[in-house]
Amino acid sequence: MGKNRLPKIMDILHADGTGFVLITNGYLLDQAWIDVLSPYRFYWIQVSIDGFDAGTHDRFRGVDGSWIRAVRGAFLVSKAGLPLVIASTVVPKNLNDIEKMVDLAYQLGATAIILGEVLPSGRAKGNPDIILTIEQRNRLYQHVEELAKRYRGRIEIQRSSNVNYQLKRYHIMPNAGCIVRPNGDVRMDCMMPFVIGNVLQKPFSEIWRDKGATCWNSQQVVDYIESVDPITGASFIHSNHVEVDRVI
Repeated sequence: MGKNRLPKIMDILHADGTGFVLITNGYLLDQAWIDVLSPYRFYWIQVSIDGFDAGTHDRFRGVDGSWIRAVRGAFLVSKAGLPLVIASTVVPKNLNDIEKMVDLAYQLGATAIILGEVLPSGRAKGNPDIILTIEQRNRLYQHVEELAKRYRGRIEIQRSSNVNYQLKRYHIMPNAGCIVRPNGDVRMDCMMPFVIGNVLQKPFSEIWRDKGATCWNSQQVVDYIESVDPITGASFIHSNHVEVDRVI
């Protein structure tokens, strides 16, 4: 979606008092985009940076030059006075670099950094090189606790909950949102492999009324949540050969 189309949607919501959260890999986040985004109210703008140096981040993302663009974009966000949050994916190869990653986020002017594991979906399924072991996960939790004390008052350090816990929490709480994909598919969230409609085929208001508010109580969804491994976050129902986005 280009610079001319996105503001038209945001303007409607902005006029109604809506605040925004923008999550981006930062690759296209240049000064022109900052100028477009600056008039709006943001809870935060989240930029994903998966390593304190270019080599680590670019290898993980598979795109040379992506680290420097993300770092420059993040700096432009904080320089413009917009609330910046850094999200960093922790894998076995960068587990020992967490403190350097926190220091980078602080230097970029971030108010917080979120350290989280890979979601075991899509190409991440069954890849031991990017999934933390139980021991590594415990080390991550310990590092986050220690760094949170050391950086208190300068930057907030958070860690994401494991997939099993998050899904069970979403299941028992009233549904507060969903995701609309570029192809029009309306998904429950970024973790669940279910589609509840398509805005190119039916108005969003109807999709929300018919399924949005109740989709987390669907038996298919309940069965999927129960199948998620509390340790790895992988589901035994949806394997690599099963359709990823199943319509419910």
